[in-house]
Amino acid sequence: MLRLLKALVVLPITGLIVLFAVANRQTAVVSLWPLPYEVDSPVFFIALAPLALGVAAGGVAVWLAGGRMRRLARERGRQIKTLEKNAQLPAILP
Repeated sequence: MLRLLKALVVLPITGLIVLFAVANRQTAVVSLWPLPYEVDSPVFFIALAPLALGVAAGGVAVWLAGGRMRRLARERGRQIKTLEKNAQLPAILP
C-alpha cells in the first residue's frame, strides 16, 4: 500500500520536472560574480540544480541529526540480545 502511495506521489512530480525541463531548454548566461567566469547553462538546470542541492543538504542534515537515535537503537539492540542470551528459562514441572 505504501509503495502504491509513493508511486502516486513520485510519478506526477517526476512528470512535471520532465515537462519543465523540456519546456525550458534555452540557454542563459550565469555570471559567477566574484570570479571572472560566465557559464552558458540551460534554464532548467539553473532552476533545478539548487533544488537538488537543497534536497541533498536537507537529507544530510536529517541523517546527521538522527545519529544519536541510531546509536541509541544499536545500543538497545545489543542490550536486548545480551539479556535474551543470559535469560534463565523457567523449569518445567512434570
